[in-house]
Formats: sequence, structure tokens, C-alpha cells
Amino acid sequence: MSVVIALLALLGVAGCSDVPSAEAPPDDVRTLEVDGPLYNTLDTLTAASHLVVLATPVSARQGDEVSPGDDLRFREVTANVEKVVYSSTGWTGKQVIMLEEAWAGDEAISIQGRPWTALQQSAYFFLRSSASQPGAFIFVGSQGRIDSDSGGAVARVSGPKNSLTESTSGLSATGLEKAVTQAGDRVRRGELTAHPMGDPQ
Repeated sequence: MSVVIALLALLGVAGCSDVPSAEAPPDDVRTLEVDGPLYNTLDTLTAASHLVVLATPVSARQGDEVSPGDDLRFREVTANVEKVVYSSTGWTGKQVIMLEEAWAGDEAISIQGRPWTALQQSAYFFLRSSASQPGAFIFVGSQGRIDSDSGGAVARVSGPKNSLTESTSGLSATGLEKAVTQAGDRVRRGELTAHPMGDPQ
């Protein structure tokens, strides 16, 4: 009898195929075109951020609802921080928890064409403190991740293409970090204003 119970338990676990995986996106991901913030320059992208880090995501799991009773649910990504490029709050952690909208019900989604954050792939993340989950961060918008290639040059800005995409194309890691650091200094001096709702498009 115990063997039968064990088999049923295994079948029950295996049968939960309706529970979406958080490790990697399925083959079919629906893009949601929402009115999210877009930025035209690294200056304004940085100014809208509380934290900019170079980090490598190492794990992911299903997170909470975006807001209570909401159909949208976060994917909670944990990343090892390689470098804090800018912080408006003095944040100095070794790991960062990032929340990205990933499901509408059980359907996998992407916001404005931003692919799910890949595990084990280093990138620059432009983040704001989460109001709903203290200690965690959300992306400043669909452009809140800048991937780099194996040589360290900017490979792509996540989200829709605009002048930010053009101005950062082929930029070296050193050049990107210098531009972000300079923008952060201008924010601290009050010369650059944050626009959390994005730049005029």
C-alpha cells in the first residue's frame, strides 16, 4: 500500500503542469504593450534609477502578485552583484532581488518586448526600490536591463528600440559605467532630474 501511495504522490507532483516554471520562459510568451516608461538617454535612465548594478542572475522563482488581487504576477530573480555602478541610497549588497512581470494568470508574458532575464548571463540592471516588497527592486521600465556580449560591449538594451538603443550600441563596459557614474554625480548635484514616468517620446 505504501508503494501505491508513493507512486500516486509522484504522479500528483508530475501532473502539476499548469504551474508555470520560473527558470526560463516557455516557447510561447505573449508580449504586453503597456504604457510603461521609456527613456531616450543613459542620463535619464540612470536618473530614474535608485540602483544600477552589474550582476549575474543565479536563480528565479514565482513571486507575488504585482498588486493584491492582480492577475499579473512577478518573477523573482536573485542575482550576484559584481559591481555597484550607481546607488542613490548607498546600497552595497552582494546579492540583489529583482522583480519582473512574468505571468498573466498562468500565461507567460513580456512587457513591451523585454525578454525574461536569463540566468547565468551578466547584465547591467537599472532598478528602483520595490514599494510592495522591502529590500527587493523592480526594473525602471522595459529598458531596465542592458545586456553585454562576451567582449564586454553593449549587446542590446531590453525593450523597444529608440534613441537610447542607438546611443549605447557598441559602447564598451568602461564607457557605459563612466556615463552612468557621471549621470549619477549630476543627480546628486541636482543638475539632473529623475523622471520615473519616462521621457517624452
